Amino acid sequence: MKYGYLLFLMGFFNWGYAQSGLHPKWVNETEVVYYDRSGKVWVHNIESRQRRELTNGSQPAPNPVRPGVYALRKRANGKSGIVIMDEKQPDDLLMIDTRVPGQNSYHPIWSFDGNYLAFNAEHPGNKTSTLYIYDYQKKSLRPYLEDRIVGAPSFFPNGDVLLPTHDEEVFSLLRFNRATGKTITLSSDNLRYFFADASPDGNKVVVGMTDKENAENYDLWMLDLKTGQKKQLTNTPVKEFCGRWSPSGEKLLVFSEMEGTYHVLIMDTNGENVINLTATANEE
Repeated sequence: MKYGYLLFLMGFFNWGYAQSGLHPKWVNETEVVYYDRSGKVWVHNIESRQRRELTNGSQPAPNPVRPGVYALRKRANGKSGIVIMDEKQPDDLLMIDTRVPGQNSYHPIWSFDGNYLAFNAEHPGNKTSTLYIYDYQKKSLRPYLEDRIVGAPSFFPNGDVLLPTHDEEVFSLLRFNRATGKTITLSSDNLRYFFADASPDGNKVVVGMTDKENAENYDLWMLDLKTGQKKQLTNTPVKEFCGRWSPSGEKLLVFSEMEGTYHVLIMDTNGENVINLTATANEE
């Protein structure tokens, strides 16, 4: 929270020169991946500040144990959906088809062991959506939590799924065990949750939150699952959400937005020592 207005000014004076980056994720401790508004996916080296174009698409998700394997939202075979791509064979795409006509799929994310891919899909004609999980080894797809309003999923280290959801005016953060079908409510109140991610040890969750009175300004919060305490990490006039833990659990990757300009930030887990990656990106 200390960097607050300084971050706002830093972003303002770099506005005209910034390379935009949306929905970033860690590839490993030294690389991140994101996409820009033109629909290009980039892999960005943190140390060199160099970035290289990976492919066209959006919402990329690198497999944590299979280097070069990505899931992303992409148009293939005449339709848009979630595909799995191997960087070594970029034209050999596996489309994950929900087989529901008109259904749109979003926000793919891999489990910690790299064997499962989760995403959500909106039902055509209504406001509900479904959580899908794809078994990478068995090549099978299964729906969960149908006819709910579920947000972007992520995984706990043990394979449980973390996802924001809401029913009418009640917003909740859920932990879902797909083996038992049971859900545990981690937090439920009048706050709105947007993109949540569990720490590598499974004890904490970083999540974008806001309230109804300030619905357009998300800030980043930390939830301690052992104590139940919430700690605000950012408090700025810009949006910060889509926080992602680094593989070591020592850093956070954050998506920041203001007036249509998008930035990728890296910060300590207490919200300090912020680095704006996309303000100084160089293309290879």
